[in-house]
Amino acid sequence: KCLIPCAIDQDPFFILTRNICDRLKRPKPSLLHTRFLPALKGPGYKMSSSAEENGVVLLSDSDDAIRKKLKSAFSGGRGTLEDLKLHGPDIDSDVAFQYIKFFEPSDEAVASLEQQYRSGTLHSGQIKEKAAEV
Repeated sequence: KCLIPCAIDQDPFFILTRNICDRLKRPKPSLLHTRFLPALKGPGYKMSSSAEENGVVLLSDSDDAIRKKLKSAFSGGRGTLEDLKLHGPDIDSDVAFQYIKFFEPSDEAVASLEQQYRSGTLHSGQIKEKAAEV
């Protein structure tokens, strides 16, 4: 059996695969369509191995490589800690926070981190560290 999470843009490839599996006497893969993960450069950039300059986390990356890449990820924080506390972060464009929302299994943990980030208790550097831990 084979279960593959992928974004909807990969669907044509899996349709082709499913169509030939009977002839190859292989089981058909099952799909879970997921939302797109943002590239490390932020909104408007595509995460793709063919566009590594946009910031890509590869399945083969070590924990240290992922941590290093996330440190340079686009942040939803503000210019200063004071601005962050005054206006709050832009959660929707913060790449590290999007990774936390995607990979953290506990909704309660995500909600707690979001509340702390929005209040300025956590800053973008700390959110990037948390994302690397998830």
